[in-house]
Amino acid sequence: MKALLNATIVALLSILSISCDGYDSDYDGDNAYDTFEGKTWSRIEESAHYNYFVCYDFYRDGTYKYWFYEYADGFPVYSVETGRWEIVTHSRKSDIKLYANGRSDVYDIDEFLDGLSSHNFRSDIDDYKRLIDDLYLAE
Repeated sequence: MKALLNATIVALLSILSISCDGYDSDYDGDNAYDTFEGKTWSRIEESAHYNYFVCYDFYRDGTYKYWFYEYADGFPVYSVETGRWEIVTHSRKSDIKLYANGRSDVYDIDEFLDGLSSHNFRSDIDDYKRLIDDLYLAE
């Protein structure tokens, strides 16, 4: 009985491994565009001596706005950028391409979203955006 169970498990594993093609991205094909269109992706890290914030607002018209803020050792670094975005699909994989300031950057979607979240509190995001906007106005 034990030998039959082991043989069944091995057979099932071999069937499953044959059906896998090695590509495990959740952001391929048609749903890659929906991952970004009209959505906000952000990352917030806060501690006593270090704050880090990055946020991308992706608009339905194909534009985006990017906010960055880092505060460490009493010195803030910040920026705001606007540009265009598109999804580039090749083979069975999709990338996101960002155009801003005369340059373009292409990112694997999984790598781009690593560390970003679509579930941060809107009030926290808006607080950081206001802080960055105030710093720009003070320049």
